[in-house]
Amino acid sequence: MTPRTGRRTQDLELHFDPTRPDLRTRRPYYLIPLLEMDQSGSRRAEIKRMILAEAEARRVEGRGISDIFLFSHGWHRNFFSAVSAYDRIFSRFLTLMRRGRIQTPPDFHPLFLAVHWHSDTGQDGWIDRSGRRVKSSFMQNVQTHFEPGGDLSDFLNDFEEIYELFSQVSSPDISIQDTGMDARARSLTARLDVHRLRGVPPAKPGGEPLPGEREMLAWRCYQEAEAKRVLIDQGDKPARYNNPLLALSTLLKFIISAVGAAALIGFLTYQMSPVWGALKQFWKTLNAQSSSGGISGTYWPLPQIAGFVCGAARWGVAHYQAWVDGLAQGIRRIDPNDMAFAAQASLIANLLLSLLIVPTLALLLSIALMRLLKPFKASGPPFLAVLAWLPLQLTLAAPILTIAGATFVFRTWIILLAPILAHFGHPLLASGAFWVSFGAATVSPFLRSRQSFLLGAVGLALLAAGLFAMGNGLVAFDFICASIGAAVFAASLRFNLPLVSVFTERVSRYDVVGGQRVPRIGLLTRDLLAGLARLPIWALRQAIPADSGVHNMTQGIENQLAFFEMQRKGVCAGIEAADFMDDLLNTDKNLGDARVHLIGHSFGGLVMVNLARHLGGPVQTLCLLQAAIASAWFDRETELMGRIQGALACVFSGYDTANGFYYPFSNGGRLAAGYVGLCDCPADPPAKPVPLGKDGLFASLSEPPRLNEEIRKYLRDEKARTGKPAPWGKSLNLDASRLIYEGDPKLGGGHDDIFKDDVVHLMWATMEVDGAAIAKP
Repeated sequence: MTPRTGRRTQDLELHFDPTRPDLRTRRPYYLIPLLEMDQSGSRRAEIKRMILAEAEARRVEGRGISDIFLFSHGWHRNFFSAVSAYDRIFSRFLTLMRRGRIQTPPDFHPLFLAVHWHSDTGQDGWIDRSGRRVKSSFMQNVQTHFEPGGDLSDFLNDFEEIYELFSQVSSPDISIQDTGMDARARSLTARLDVHRLRGVPPAKPGGEPLPGEREMLAWRCYQEAEAKRVLIDQGDKPARYNNPLLALSTLLKFIISAVGAAALIGFLTYQMSPVWGALKQFWKTLNAQSSSGGISGTYWPLPQIAGFVCGAARWGVAHYQAWVDGLAQGIRRIDPNDMAFAAQASLIANLLLSLLIVPTLALLLSIALMRLLKPFKASGPPFLAVLAWLPLQLTLAAPILTIAGATFVFRTWIILLAPILAHFGHPLLASGAFWVSFGAATVSPFLRSRQSFLLGAVGLALLAAGLFAMGNGLVAFDFICASIGAAVFAASLRFNLPLVSVFTERVSRYDVVGGQRVPRIGLLTRDLLAGLARLPIWALRQAIPADSGVHNMTQGIENQLAFFEMQRKGVCAGIEAADFMDDLLNTDKNLGDARVHLIGHSFGGLVMVNLARHLGGPVQTLCLLQAAIASAWFDRETELMGRIQGALACVFSGYDTANGFYYPFSNGGRLAAGYVGLCDCPADPPAKPVPLGKDGLFASLSEPPRLNEEIRKYLRDEKARTGKPAPWGKSLNLDASRLIYEGDPKLGGGHDDIFKDDVVHLMWATMEVDGAAIAKP
C-alpha cells in the first residue's frame, strides 16, 4: 500500500555499502542509484571512489577482485523492497558458499554491486508497504540463521532490540536516517558481531563473514517474517462525546475493516447494476436505429467484439454480395444533416459526460472532505470516494484495455475499426478490417518487425482502396477516415506510433548531458492512455486515509497500468548503469580485467540486457531470471553475443503469469523470455539455445547442477538425432517451473518466487558455464 507520509527525502540519499558500522545501512554490496535517484551523478561518483579504494586495499592484501556481480531488481520495487530483494538473494548466495554447497575457485574474490531504479508507482523511500512484521516470526527466522556467541538471554535480548529498531525505521512517518537513532544503531551493530552464523564453523577457512553480511542476514530475517498491516497513529482527540461527522466516519471505517475493501467494491458494483442495465439498453437502441434503416448485417457493440469477429468471418465466406448491396444502400442514406445520426451523437456525448464529470466532482468533494476533517480524525469517509471512483476508473481505463485486448489477439488495432465501420453502414470495410487484422496476427510471428509494419500499411491501403472502388462517389466522412489513416501510418514511420509495433525495449538515439548519455524515447499512444487511466487512482488516494485497505487494491491496479512507464525506465536505467560500469572499469585496469556477471530479474532483465548492449567490454555471464523482455530480444544482437564469454542464460517458469499473461497483453501479443525462454539468438555457426530442465532435471537442487556436462550431453544427443553437427551457441533456456511456482496468479503467479536456495544454485551454475569445457570430447 502507499501511505501518504511526510517522510524526508534524505531517505533516498542513503549509502548502502560495507564501510559504515551502522546496522541500518551496512551491507556487503554497494547500492548504485540510477535515474531520478541521482540525477546529478554525484552519489555515483562517491560510490565509485569507495569501490576503487576497496579494490586498491584488496590488491595490497593480495586479494585482488576476480569477479564483479551486478544485480538489478525488477518491477514493483521502491527503495525498501529493492534493498530487501538484494538482501534475500545475496545472503543466500553467501550462506551457501560458506556451507560449501557452492564451490568457488581458490582465487575467487568477488565484488558485489546492485542498482536501484524506482520501478514502482507512488512515493519512493524506505517504506515497508507490507506493514509491521510479527515479532515471533522474526525471532524464529533469527534462530534459523544465527546462533548465540555467548549467553542465550543476551542473544534473545539483542535481537529483540534489533527487531524494535527495524520496526521503527520501516514505519510510516519515521526516517531511517533519524540522527537520534545513530548511537543505538552503532551499538546494536557491535552486539550483532558477537553472534555467529548458524551452520558455518568459525575455524573454517573463509568462514568469517564479510563486512555487512551479518547485518544483511538480520534484515533478511525481518523482511521474510510474517507481515501484519501498515499501522498509523490515532488521530482522534480526547472528548466526552463524538459528533455526527465523527460518528459517520467511525461507522464507515468499521464497515470497511469488517467486510474488507473488496467486499465494498463488490457491493458498489451490485448497487450500480441499474446503470449497467441502462448502458446495455443504450447500445441496443443504437443498434435498432441502424438496423431500422435497412443496413444489411447485424451490429455487435464494442463490449462484445468477439461476437462481431465471428459474424465478420461468416460474412467473409458467404455474403460478399450482401456487403456490396448493403454498402451501396448505406451510402445513399448517410446524410451529415440526418437527425437520427445527430441524436445518436448527442446521446453518446451526454453518456460520456455523465460517466466522467459526475464521478470527478464526487471525487473532488471526497478530497475536500478528507482535507477538511483531517484535523478532527484519523480517517475520512472512503465510501463516497470509492463510489465515485469506480465508474470513473472503468470509463478512463476502457480505451487502454480495449486497445491492449485487440492487439493481444490480432497484433494490430485495425480490428477496432470493424465494429465502428459496421455501425455506420460499411460492412464491406468492416470485414476488410477483420481480415487484414486476422492476416497480421497469423503472418506477423514469422516476419521481422519492419515487415510487420508493412502489414499495417496494407491494411490502411485496403481500407482506402475500398472507399475509392465503391463507384457511387466519395462520402466526406469516409474521405476523412482514409486521410486520418494515411496520416497515422506516415506518422508511425517517423514517431513510432503503434500500428502492429510495440516498444522495442532498446534505444539508439541519445542526448549527451554532462558527459552522460540520455536516451530519447518518445511516448506511444499506449503510454498516454495508460496515464489517463491512472488519474482516478491518484484522486482516490487523496481522498482515503493512509491505513485504508483500499490502498492495497488500487496499488495492484496501478502497477499494471504503470507497465509501459516502467518498461521505458528499465531501458534508461540500463544505459545509465552501463555508463557507470564503463567509467569504473576504465579507471582501474585491474578491475577491468575482472570477470563481469550480470543478473537481472523481471524488468531488471531489461536493465541488464541494455547495460550489456551499451557496455564497452566483455561480459562473462548474462543471467536473466524470469526476464520481462521479448523472447526474440537478442535477434540481430550479433555484436553483443560476440562479447559474451560464458553463457547467456534465461531462467523461466510456466507458472509466471506476469510474463505469461500481463506481458503479452501489454505488448501486442509478443511473448516474454521469462515465460517461454529465448529464441532467435545469433550465433556463429548458427545454433539454437540449449533447452535444459525438462523431465525433472531441476525438480529440486541441493547444489548447483553441472551445466557443462548437461550441455555437452544435449549437443551429443542432438547430433545423433539429426546427423548434423550441433554447435554451442552460448545461449541457454533453463525451465525452472518445478522450482519457481508459488504465488497468486492474479498478482503474477510465481514471478517473484526466486528467493530460494534452489534458484541461487541454478544462478551460480550459469556462471560456471565454460565453452572450452563443453567442447571437450
